[in-house]
Amino acid sequence: MAEKVIHQAAPATAVEVERPAPAGIRGLTESPPVVYPSHGPRTFTTDHKWTLQYARPALQLHFGADGDIFVAADFFVYYVEGDPTKRVAPDVMAARGVRSPPRNSYRVRELGSAPEFVLDVLAEDRHLAEARGKRRIYEEMGVREYFAYDPLGRTMARQPGGRRMRGERLAGGVYRELPREADGSIRGEVLGLDLRVKRRETEPEWRQLRFTEPSTGDDLPTSLEVHALRIKAEQRSEAALRDIERF
Repeated sequence: MAEKVIHQAAPATAVEVERPAPAGIRGLTESPPVVYPSHGPRTFTTDHKWTLQYARPALQLHFGADGDIFVAADFFVYYVEGDPTKRVAPDVMAARGVRSPPRNSYRVRELGSAPEFVLDVLAEDRHLAEARGKRRIYEEMGVREYFAYDPLGRTMARQPGGRRMRGERLAGGVYRELPREADGSIRGEVLGLDLRVKRRETEPEWRQLRFTEPSTGDDLPTSLEVHALRIKAEQRSEAALRDIERF
């Protein structure tokens, strides 16, 4: 008889172990916090990388004294609150009025407005279809100006009437193509800068996107150009000190 009691008690113990967790704990496990990833896997060509490496620091240096503008490159923008799958990653973006820059991602609902300027670099064939989808999202979000740049002539330049660069501005809820200046550059209203494709006569295939100050015609310098200017300035200062010491 004792043996039967032992065998009957074992299953009862197992049932107790499987009792559901308290309601408070169930609530935590069923409603995890929304995770907004800050980056994802992407591949870039050399020309794609160069444009991104030029644009972000050049714009940040240009607007350095203006703490009211946020500039980022390859940065996730989340345009639907609570849904981390609704995101887009502009190659370069800028937004005015963002005094507390987001660290890991740009959430439209949290910051109160969409970015105002977007530049996408279409360096591979697959980027053209991707850019069309992203462009529709930018249009729906209310991004004021959208620029697309084709450094290798593999995407937009192959389309009928296509060129290496295209600029558009939102008007009545839809994008309208911006006119070109005599030199082929396009005037950007958001940044107050011209965008142009720089060429070399000695290298027909060579292209670089540059931001240009309309009032002077000067290009915003690359990081290497800024470094070279600093070295020259230091050399001139040292030479001036030596001249003073001679007297």
